[in-house]
Amino acid sequence: SSTSEQAFQNPSSPQSKALQWIATVDTTPVDDPFASQRFSLATIYYSIISKSDQAWTFLSRQASSDADGGTTNGHWLDAHVGYCDWKGVTCSNRRWLDDTPNNNGPVLALNLSSSELEGSIPPELSLLTDMEVLDLSTNKLGNDDSILQETTLQPLSKLKSLQLQHNKFMTTIPPNLLSIFPALEVLDISGNALK
Repeated sequence: SSTSEQAFQNPSSPQSKALQWIATVDTTPVDDPFASQRFSLATIYYSIISKSDQAWTFLSRQASSDADGGTTNGHWLDAHVGYCDWKGVTCSNRRWLDDTPNNNGPVLALNLSSSELEGSIPPELSLLTDMEVLDLSTNKLGNDDSILQETTLQPLSKLKSLQLQHNKFMTTIPPNLLSIFPALEVLDISGNALK
């Protein structure tokens, strides 16, 4: 990820808050093979979910209305729930190791569409290198447009579906956007002020 050292030194940055959560609240061992994914998701939480009371209320309301009782709950940053069970996070069906804490595994999809999210998507998104589906459509995202920077996108080479439509992105689209994603089947960035 392209996070600067300054982000970790600033205690109010999403990166610093995520690291603090991992160090003091999270019950998963530090040597967990998916620690970088936990850090990425925690940084995403502090960057775009926690900043909006509406987003948190929406995710909590959605979680309580889900009847399947399975992996669609809103337990973001619940230390007793693996991130594969957080609302909007889908992991590989294959459980990696019997002793993997909280049954964590590679994140394959992040779907937080229509969730009242606002702010900037952090560069730590690039740590989710197995992700195939990213749907952040119909939110209020796009302050610094880091999601559309090549350094953030390049590690996401397995991405098959990128849906960022109806947000506030205003950056220039990288000319090689399609070559960055050799597996891309769905791309929707409409409803933004892209150049």
